[in-house]
Amino acid sequence: LDSAEPAAGQRVALYAGLGPHGTLAHGAAMSENSIVAAVAILVLMAHLAAFAWLAWTGGDVRPVLCCNVAVAVVILGYQLSRRRYLLVPPVDQEVVGLVAFEAAVLLMSGWSFHGRRAAVIASSAACAVHLVASAAAVLFVLTFRMTRLF
Repeated sequence: LDSAEPAAGQRVALYAGLGPHGTLAHGAAMSENSIVAAVAILVLMAHLAAFAWLAWTGGDVRPVLCCNVAVAVVILGYQLSRRRYLLVPPVDQEVVGLVAFEAAVLLMSGWSFHGRRAAVIASSAACAVHLVASAAAVLFVLTFRMTRLF
């Protein structure tokens, strides 16, 4: 074995864009799977931080509402950019349901910023749904390797 040739484990790590100690190699791009995993983990951490802030302050729901608005705007923006697929038969009922849910979340979050008690409760419940969905996404991306995402 030539000393310049990396060992089998090192070849796999270098192919994945990782340096010798599992760190991102200089100038290497992240894989599609790593990008999705990083985004899912960041979204989960944002939701956990929002609920931690809510518990710590004893009722300041602004971070929860901000998480709701951010998630709803991203999902609605993506789905509405593909609106020609949204309502063209055959209609994907799950996607329509997701768009309706996120539109309701955005509306409830707006009302919550004005202090409407029922809207605050509904927004907190929606954020809990987002938290569970992001935790499931993290579990999925850390369990399965995805290829050809983009």
